[in-house]
Amino acid sequence: MKNNVYSKVFLWMFIGLLVTFLTGVYTSTNVDALEVLFNKGIYWIFALLEIGLAIFLSVRIHKMQPTTARITYLLYTFLTGLTFSSIFIVYKIESIMLVFLVSSILFLVFALIGRYTKIDLTKIGTILMMMLLGVIICTIINIFLGN
Repeated sequence: MKNNVYSKVFLWMFIGLLVTFLTGVYTSTNVDALEVLFNKGIYWIFALLEIGLAIFLSVRIHKMQPTTARITYLLYTFLTGLTFSSIFIVYKIESIMLVFLVSSILFLVFALIGRYTKIDLTKIGTILMMMLLGVIICTIINIFLGN
């Protein structure tokens, strides 16, 4: 039972990272969206809305319907992508893509491990094994990117 729950958590983290990344990349490459976001002061509204949504989710998560919680979480990840779009302007896209790619792949691997194996994901040894897998995934990606 616990594995199924952790597997779903990791899968939703993967989806959230993917939504944040795609929103940030799209916003940072769309000149019109950037102009509206940063020149009109809407950025601060989105940033405050993101913080408010995080507080709302943390307070109400146990009382919400699952569908409402999913929609609110996806809205939160979308707003995070909008506010993170400034990072995509400042830093090289390759380094940001690497971080988001490795993080999202790592959560996907954790979700698959929890779903298809009998390993208890709550033990520290399991967490350390997952960290080792993360380092291995980073190393393999860095081999292809030449970092």
